[in-house]
Amino acid sequence: AATVAVTTVVVGNGLFGAATARPLAERGHEVVVIGAAPTRLDVRDAPESAWPGHRVYSSHNDAAQLTRRLDRKPAWAEVTARAIDRYRALEAASGISFFHDVGCLIAARPGGNADAVDPITLRDDDLDHVYFGPGDRGWRDRWPELDFPDSHYVAYEPSPAGYIRPKPLIEAQNRLARRAGATIVAETVTAIERVNGRFVVAMSDGPPIDAERVIVAAGAFTNFNGLLPARVELTLKSEVIVLGEV
Repeated sequence: AATVAVTTVVVGNGLFGAATARPLAERGHEVVVIGAAPTRLDVRDAPESAWPGHRVYSSHNDAAQLTRRLDRKPAWAEVTARAIDRYRALEAASGISFFHDVGCLIAARPGGNADAVDPITLRDDDLDHVYFGPGDRGWRDRWPELDFPDSHYVAYEPSPAGYIRPKPLIEAQNRLARRAGATIVAETVTAIERVNGRFVVAMSDGPPIDAERVIVAAGAFTNFNGLLPARVELTLKSEVIVLGEV
């Protein structure tokens, strides 16, 4: 089949892929971003055996995601802080709103959640916050409409913590990437092969793309569809999310 030749292909058009493609395009690189197209099959009404073999999905389909600087993992705390500092500029440049800096309230049982924060992290990070230890129900004065067990601590990080709307954030990145000359392709990459020092990127539909460089930003699906020559050590896990209005 005929191929389309480009300089750089970014595989994945989620939060990381979109954020990778935009600055590349703005720095003058010829960029094609390939992100999974929405499946035409309503999986709620079909058995898993009927799903397309290349079907992929991601948490960026969520209505909202928390964004905060409090984190047990210093690397994530640093990356998130840098991202938060850039959100308003990205909104202004793209004309798309996605960031809501309403603060972030965390209630967790100590040691019960590896991703939650703890008093040591709060103290060492020197971030603006309010902390109530297990058994300290002083938080009721500030949030009387909420209720948490005495076994849980409550930590609050004020603005600029809050939440982002992932799909509008991706669209903001894509709009600026297109403005800088990038091409967005709504397909799923099914294979990547090294041929004569270059890369051939095959998709579920459409001609393959011949690329000088490929950046894989496929998240949990990095080890699927033959994207890499060797597997990356990733731990895949599910999340249960409840969205409620208080």
